[in-house]
Amino acid sequence: MAMIISQGKLPYLPISIPPYIVTNYPPLFPSITAIFLPFLNQVTILPGITVFPGLLVTRLISVLSGLGIAFLIYKTCLRLKTGMESAIIVSFLFLAMPIIYFWFSIGKPDILAIFLGLLGFYLAIENHEKGRKIYFSLIPLVLALFTKQNEIAPFCAIFLFLILKRDKRWISYLLTYAISIVFIAGILEIVTHGEFLRHVSTYTRTQFYFDRLEATWKFFVGYFLIPLAISFFVIAKSISKRTFNPAHFYFIFALLISLTSGKVGSDMNYFIESIVAGHIILGIILGEWLTLKFPINEAINHEATYMRLAASALIFLLALDFAFIHDKRIYSYSPSPDDYQYGALIVQEIKNKPGMILSEDEGFAVVCGKEVMLNPFIMSELAKEGLWDQTDFVNMIKEKKFDLIILRFEVNDPYHPDKPTIGGYAGWDRWTEEMEQAIKENYQRYAIIPMRRSWYMYRPMK
Repeated sequence: MAMIISQGKLPYLPISIPPYIVTNYPPLFPSITAIFLPFLNQVTILPGITVFPGLLVTRLISVLSGLGIAFLIYKTCLRLKTGMESAIIVSFLFLAMPIIYFWFSIGKPDILAIFLGLLGFYLAIENHEKGRKIYFSLIPLVLALFTKQNEIAPFCAIFLFLILKRDKRWISYLLTYAISIVFIAGILEIVTHGEFLRHVSTYTRTQFYFDRLEATWKFFVGYFLIPLAISFFVIAKSISKRTFNPAHFYFIFALLISLTSGKVGSDMNYFIESIVAGHIILGIILGEWLTLKFPINEAINHEATYMRLAASALIFLLALDFAFIHDKRIYSYSPSPDDYQYGALIVQEIKNKPGMILSEDEGFAVVCGKEVMLNPFIMSELAKEGLWDQTDFVNMIKEKKFDLIILRFEVNDPYHPDKPTIGGYAGWDRWTEEMEQAIKENYQRYAIIPMRRSWYMYRPMK
């Protein structure tokens, strides 16, 4: 999408004509990326082999947004009077989570969306008692929604907080938010001739599997068990005392939104915001424990000592957990020298083809300056759901319109792991039966290139 915008073209095109691409995110993230793409040149990775470093921009935006989230966790904790000590600690603990810095490097809109949402959340609680200044928080909150369409947890938290505080501004706050969204969405609908909402709503409502939901939640609970348990304890304690903290509402709404992780194509990015909110609540409890005073009374003196020891033990346990027990550094994959060589070979194969290519990994086409002709995963899902007629695309394969097809499986293997219906709820089946059959009948495998995983190269049959 960023490439399309940088070329002065409109995104959100009809999916009935090539290229068959669903732009399943709102436009802010790719629009920011598109600003920088014209300033990039081809980069030499090996003698005589160059690539376009566009993905570097998306990853840089994501990393900077992630660092911004850590800073906002610190600022939010300070605003909630946790004390500087605990605010600093939970900010660094957040950055230390392997699953977090893995997603920093992916270069997807999620991290920027959460940063904008948290910025709006912070501005709202910072300006809650400053009259109209609270409305400034709506700017990043609206921008967050136009970065990722389900980024509503921070707004919902502030909205509920205003209602429970019997703050009369809740009506105007809601109306300003809603009118802003309708206005911007309306403009995008007009400009894209009614395609915007189809792409970000209709085409992204993929199938929901409870098996998938169970799998993602098991991973999340196992990975984030200690902060999760603490968050529930703190919230339960707050409810029993009838005290209202917007951070608690933020956590609850983030968890509710993560229930959509049963959708095909979901991953741990659906839980990042819950992890962010959980660290803020962790900062609250650490702040309580670390700021207990030492009065003359001996009993209370002992209590303060025990609380500080408990806080120190909790910090050590979390650090130990992130570093060793649930260390997912395998996610943060570092290419080996062989990977560089094989990657260069794939690039060379693509660049040697004068015509169109079809790749299961669309990034191959992007870095080689080729047009992405298909989003295999989402378009296959739409075909299965009857929302897209794949006939014209399948005919392109039959007519051998592609000089090269790159898959991550052997298409002639009837039991390959990407086989439709075998992938099941995991959603690995990125091609329909009709697409696979057309490739089988009209293309032959001529190479297997082992870059991290095996990539199967197919050329048209003669």
